[in-house]
Amino acid sequence: MEYGNYNQKEISQYAKNCKFGIIIDKTESQGFAIQELMSLNLPLIVWDYEINEFNGQKVKGTSVPWWDDKLCGIKVKSLSDIENNFEKFISNIDKYSPIKFVAEHLTYEQFYKNIKNIFNNESYWDR
Repeated sequence: MEYGNYNQKEISQYAKNCKFGIIIDKTESQGFAIQELMSLNLPLIVWDYEINEFNGQKVKGTSVPWWDDKLCGIKVKSLSDIENNFEKFISNIDKYSPIKFVAEHLTYEQFYKNIKNIFNNESYWDR
């Protein structure tokens, strides 16, 4: 699926028929598509893009800032990384549980709790 050429329903339909997904992405805040796939408990191989150019500057980042290697899948940096880690990923596919990560970190309730903690943390505002 190509960015901008799919909808939420298509993502869900495709994911339900897959054992894993491969994401080739840029640095971002963590897109809805990735979180939708994780919420459908689809383990992912993410080609992690760590450097982005912005206004002529190289800015460090990641394709999946909200991630856990033990629960979500694997991050790779090159085609050879995929080739070298694919068999291990497949042999451990039943051990991944991205939906657990979503439930623990990415729900509305967790977001609210995190925002509330920031507002209540005086040292955060003293920066």
